[in-house]
Amino acid sequence: NTKDEDNRKNLTFGVTHAISLYKIDVGYDYSREKDYTSQSPSIQLSRDFFERNTTLAIGYSRNFDNVLGKYMSKAKDKDSNNYSISLTQFISPITVAQIGYTYSHATGYLGTGNRKIALSGSGESDEYLPDSRKREAIGVRLAQYITPINSAVHLIYRWYRDDWWIKSNTYGIQYYQYIGDNTYMRLEYRYYEQEKAFFYKDSYAGSEQFITSSNLYSELHSHLYGVKLVHYLKSPNISTEVKYERYRQSTGLDGDIFMFGVKYHF
Repeated sequence: NTKDEDNRKNLTFGVTHAISLYKIDVGYDYSREKDYTSQSPSIQLSRDFFERNTTLAIGYSRNFDNVLGKYMSKAKDKDSNNYSISLTQFISPITVAQIGYTYSHATGYLGTGNRKIALSGSGESDEYLPDSRKREAIGVRLAQYITPINSAVHLIYRWYRDDWWIKSNTYGIQYYQYIGDNTYMRLEYRYYEQEKAFFYKDSYAGSEQFITSSNLYSELHSHLYGVKLVHYLKSPNISTEVKYERYRQSTGLDGDIFMFGVKYHF
């Protein structure tokens, strides 16, 4: 047996500049793996209204990706244009609501180059996906601070669809509990359900235009359970966090995710 190992390198850079009621965020993200390279510049403009109780934000980002899977003879490009708009509203001093809309259009090579598909008769085939994908989503969030016990509850919903006929709904709840002045714990549950893509089948004869073996495009649902602990150090301005998540998908995929991080705030 041979191991298929990979290391991901990621660089993120961002600058925020405020001018009166306006704020401009400019960012750049670069990541590289042995079979995938991605560059993504981004910009967001936001403005406060009504004594800073309302915030409107619009954003744009562009993905320049390069794919070279193990079954590909040469690298291929994938490009995406991503647009977003959101509105955040303070309903009361301890209640915040947010609604946002996102739209993206990806073109080019949209597969991974790492899959072979067994055909129903005999033999195997490469994966073939459409070379264009338009996606849109609407998300809402309601955050409520609970004063007596110094905690907060976030309710989350997201609706999604694309022109591959995938539709999905995501329901989530997060509970934040502060433990002292510098530490808080977050409990999370998320349920996700989706319909399958128009080209997805359990088996293929080999004569179809689009072929895939990925469960990402099948009908499925999933559950995620998570807990995170964050601690802020008073001096220097550093925070540490530990996170554990348990993921279960109806296709048989299970996963345990552990994370430890250190952040410097300036």
